[in-house]
Amino acid sequence: MNQTFIFIISVIVIVGAGVSITLFHTPSDIPDRTNNTFTETAVPVEETKPPEEKKVVEPKPTPTPKPTPTPKPTIPILQSPKEYIIEIHSFTDWRPSNITIFVGDTITFVNLDDELHWPGADPHPTHSSLPLFDALGGISKGQSYSHTFTMYGIYGHHDHLPDDPPTLGFITVLPRE
Repeated sequence: MNQTFIFIISVIVIVGAGVSITLFHTPSDIPDRTNNTFTETAVPVEETKPPEEKKVVEPKPTPTPKPTPTPKPTIPILQSPKEYIIEIHSFTDWRPSNITIFVGDTITFVNLDDELHWPGADPHPTHSSLPLFDALGGISKGQSYSHTFTMYGIYGHHDHLPDDPPTLGFITVLPRE
């Protein structure tokens, strides 16, 4: 190890001397080599002391991390049932026509048209996909019909009064977990 250390110190001194000559001497200080004569310029070399031996410090052991406790499963807080409104503007214009709700939620159909309207589940005329989803008669302007959905599924709805009524939209009822 001492030979390697001496070699490294020697290289540092030689490179330092070269840098010193380059930085601190003007071109007139450089020997004239055109006539093959050389005038030496003495460059002082600083004395270097061998460095003191450094003590090897052992790294401190890394403490073992404490295990992170497994989070307790959370129980989702169920939101209370909500009411949604579907506005009836005409025989074919019910807004919104498609809606997604949860079991226990209620949809209220509000008639804003001058004509009678009869909300019911598909298919016409039986309403057999969800027999209780049936207004059981027409509702006048300003009146409403509400239905609370107790089963999940996708239910088409229509206006029962016109002949051969089209499906006006779908109510998607998701399970409440």
